[in-house]
Parts: sequence; structure tokens; C-alpha cells
Amino acid sequence: MLKKLIYTSLLAAISFSALSIEQNEIIDLQQKANVGDTSAQLLLGQLMLTKQVNVAGDLTEKGSELILRAARSGNPKAQFMVGVLYEKGVLGQVDLEKAYIAYQDAANNGYVKSLVNMAYIKEQQNDLIEARNLYSQAGEKGDALGYLNLYILEKREGKTKQAEKALIAAAQAGNDTAQYIYASELLKLDTEQPLNDASPAILWLKVAAKHGNSDAMTDLVSLYDRGTFISADHPFIESILNKLHLEGDNNASFTLAKYYINYYKSYSKAWPLLTQAISNDVDGALPYKNLILDSKKVITTEKDIYVASIAQENDLPPVLVKSGARFNVVDELQNGSVFVVEDELSVYGFAEQSLLNAARVNEDIRPMAIPAPVAIETDLIDIKSQSETETSENDPLELQSNIEIDEEVKAQPMDRNIQKVIAVINRPVNFRENAHPQSNVIGSLDAGDEVALIGLDDWGWAQVVHDGTAGFVMSRALDYDD
Repeated sequence: MLKKLIYTSLLAAISFSALSIEQNEIIDLQQKANVGDTSAQLLLGQLMLTKQVNVAGDLTEKGSELILRAARSGNPKAQFMVGVLYEKGVLGQVDLEKAYIAYQDAANNGYVKSLVNMAYIKEQQNDLIEARNLYSQAGEKGDALGYLNLYILEKREGKTKQAEKALIAAAQAGNDTAQYIYASELLKLDTEQPLNDASPAILWLKVAAKHGNSDAMTDLVSLYDRGTFISADHPFIESILNKLHLEGDNNASFTLAKYYINYYKSYSKAWPLLTQAISNDVDGALPYKNLILDSKKVITTEKDIYVASIAQENDLPPVLVKSGARFNVVDELQNGSVFVVEDELSVYGFAEQSLLNAARVNEDIRPMAIPAPVAIETDLIDIKSQSETETSENDPLELQSNIEIDEEVKAQPMDRNIQKVIAVINRPVNFRENAHPQSNVIGSLDAGDEVALIGLDDWGWAQVVHDGTAGFVMSRALDYDD
């Protein structure tokens, strides 16, 4: 349930610079306060109350006295702060009556924030008529928090129309919490899917996000990642993905990785983010990585190769990978180098293309045809074909866009017959009806599952039996003795 928001911070009138105030500035404040400068008295008093200065004596007592002196001289911010001191019990016991009088003095002198706190006191005293009146006054005078608190009051009292009116007023007045709540309400009503940049719910979510509302950012990213929201505003999407990623949102890091791959085709930007998401156990990140690697050519190096780090923050030296390593080669070129991944060694970066050209392409591990647009579920690796799931060709979070697949790939005969060799699944993988990346998915197999290996084809597929059901998996997902 939403809680009422009121102005009670003792730092309400302190600027950021005041928090790192120098000793000579404190002396200057004291001199101004001594000659009756009410702004200096208020600021110095707040600094004392919050232990931001070091002077002799009881800081709470001295700070309170300075603020009271400024309030008696008619400073509206100081009068407001006196209300806070009484409401918080800094001047003895909590005294809502004295707090209300102090807030009223500040409001009469034009300090609008006081109206919100006055309304809250009236609400606590169950005087809802006066509370509504004061919240409305605050909103009308430009304080959106008044409208937001009025919305919360009306909603609690079951007055739906009045609550909606107050919520819209708060959102229009610039309160990001109200903007987010209103957007969430609109999402419940918007049955047209997928949403786009012009959808009312999306417009309000974007406004709230631009005002710094983290819930709005998270919801936008979630809708975008699921394909429920298709946006052409790529700079905005990228900006909020980066912001959430830098704030430690691991799901946003995963979504940003997919964004880099699908919009920029940049695996080098995506891979550190994808690795981070996997290390933090983000749902879907590991299957997504495996799906990408399964679609790329695999080579075995015949000589030692240096792989250059792509960490931009740390200018790390190249990593030497010994001959015999197996690399997935990604078609992303940079100054004569190509992006590669050595998954077993957890090494990735750029290697000289000329050296890789001399490497041997693995005969038993060929890249599977790149799948049509997919949706990776968090609890099951369920890869759906274009005919099963409607997608937009403009959706940047699809793994690849419409790609034709050679008819010869549809069902390859198992030309190497292996009679019931027991194999172990070494990574999460889809279990399909046929040896084709768009065939129906029977289910998913997890690392450690045992299967009976029946045969292998020339396209990297293995026919297996699991729990009495025959199907196909990518051969690189199996460990077995030849």
C-alpha cells in the first residue's frame, strides 16, 4: 500500500554544497547569524542538528534555538522547519498542535510545502474534509505531492472517481510516482498488443522514467524484453538499460546484452554483460549464450593465439591461448581481427583473423542454422518458430530476423550409428522432434541428464532417447566415450 509522503527532512533547505562546508564558511555563517541573518540562522541550525559541523556544546539544543530564532523573525522556511521539529519530537515530545501552528505560519508566508504537512496532520486527526481541502490547495499552488496524497486518501476511502482525478492531476503536475502509478493503471486497460511509443501507458512510463523513477525504467525494460512493447526510440531504450545496468540491475544487464547483439550486432559489447548476467544466475542468460554459440562456427587452433581483451575500463594485455583450443568465431570484425569465444576457458575477445584462417574447422561440430526469431523463457528453453509466435521484424530483442533455412537441413539421416551409447548432457539444450532448428520442441534437457545416443549426422545433430522418448539435440551438448 502506498504511504503518505510528507516533508520532514531536517536537510530540507540545505544545498548539496552545504554538506561539505568549510570551517571558514562556518565562521562566516556564525557571524551572519549573530547579526540577525535568518537564512544563515536556519542553515547553521540545520547543520548543527544533522551533526554536519563541529562546535562546542549541545548541537541539538543550539541548532534548534537558531531555527526558532529565524522562525520568530518571520522566515517561512524556518517556520516550516519548526513544524518538523515539533512533529518529529526534537523539541521534546511530539506535539502535533504546535507543529500545525508552525506549518500554518509558514503557509501564510507562502511556503506551499507546509500545506501538505498540515493536511497530513488533519488526516491523522481524522478530519478528512480539511485534509482534502489542504491537499487540494497544495496541488493547486504547484505542489504535486498534495494531489498524490489526495489520491491515496480517496483511494483508501473508496472514492474511485475522485482518486483518479487526483492521480491525473498529480501526474500532470510532474510527480514521477503519480506518473508511474497512472501508467500502471493504463497498462491494465490497454488490450492492444504489442504496445508502441505512442501507447498512452508507454508515454507516461517514459515521462516517469525521464524524471528518474526507477520502477518506470524497470517496467519499460521488462515490457521491451518480453516483446510486449516495441520501440523505435532506441537511444532512450539504450539510455535506461545502461542506467539500470550501472545501478546493478542484473536483468537489465542481460537485456542490454541482447540489445547490443540484435540492434548493433556487437557481440564484443554484449559478451561482458552476458557473462555478468550468467554469473549472477539471471534466468535465461545461460541458454541464450548457448544458443548463440550453437549458431557459430567452431574451429580448433593449430598454433598458440593471442586474444585481446575488450575490457575498455582495464587496458588488459592479450591472453595467450594454447594450440588445440576450440573457438566459436563470431562475424564481428575490428581492424583485421575477429571476435572469438573460448567458452571452456572463459576467454573472449579479438584474435587476428589471419591466424584463425589457418585453424581447422571441427568436422564433428558444425554450426546449426541460425534460428528464426525466438523467445527464451526463464523456466524452460522454449524456442518457438515464427508460425507459432507472432513477432515483429522491427523488434530488436529477437535473436535474429527472418532467415531462410536450407531445405536440406530439415531432416538429416543419422549416418553414424552408435548403438545405445550412454551420453551426458553438458549444458541446457532443447530436445526436438526432428534434426531441424525450427522443429517442435519436446522439452528441455539440463546439464547432468543422461540419454541414450543413437546416432550423429553431418550437421551437428544427435539422435537420442530420454525417458523413453526419441528426439534430437545439438551434438556439442553431449559428453560420451567414443
